[in-house]
Amino acid sequence: MHEGTKLCHHMETGDTNEYEYRSLVGSLLYLTHSCLDISFVVGCVSRFMTNLQVNHMDVAKHILRYLKGTSSHEILFKLGNTQPLTGYVDADWGRDAYTRGSTTRMIFMLGGYPINWMSKLQTIVAPSTIEAEYRTLSKGAKEVVWLKRLFIELQIGDDAPTKLYKDNQSSMKLVKNPILHAKTKHIKIVHHYVREKVQDGTVEMNCIPTYKQIADLFTKPLGRIHFQKI
Repeated sequence: MHEGTKLCHHMETGDTNEYEYRSLVGSLLYLTHSCLDISFVVGCVSRFMTNLQVNHMDVAKHILRYLKGTSSHEILFKLGNTQPLTGYVDADWGRDAYTRGSTTRMIFMLGGYPINWMSKLQTIVAPSTIEAEYRTLSKGAKEVVWLKRLFIELQIGDDAPTKLYKDNQSSMKLVKNPILHAKTKHIKIVHHYVREKVQDGTVEMNCIPTYKQIADLFTKPLGRIHFQKI
């Protein structure tokens, strides 16, 4: 998706084939299981199955052109890499132009290779950036617990804390210390799950510069250079 593009329900109108659009987006959704680089944009176009505009079809066809040009790209897993499980989590506050919802994005790496990723619109509108980021951290902590349990069944991994990389220091400080109680007491208890997992040693928080945040790939349309670098 071109940098700065924002899709909404009220855009340019014209003749569009809804059946063709739904069939195309449905096929693209299957590809996101192996093509992590299209997860964000496919998630965007899938929100307009019942309110199709010309611009939405243009973006969907742009994805096809991208896939054709990168058909030789693949995820390669090599033996011998012992890097532990690490996660990159991020959120983009209020990006959805229609609902003003925030997006939760995360990717987990094992041995330096991607094994699990997600790009999803949050179900509740976050009134602040810190709350959107905090919810993403909680979701990331839940994913860590699920992956660790899976590794136990597969008899791999260890009990060392899993590092979660985040580029928002305010949300990380909130995890370690419930400061500003008056401004955060409205956050649902379920989202404080990450604090418990940090205290029991399951998760370890680490700050990372924004330009090194791999999860940006699932958060917003990036410029060509930054997109290719990630």
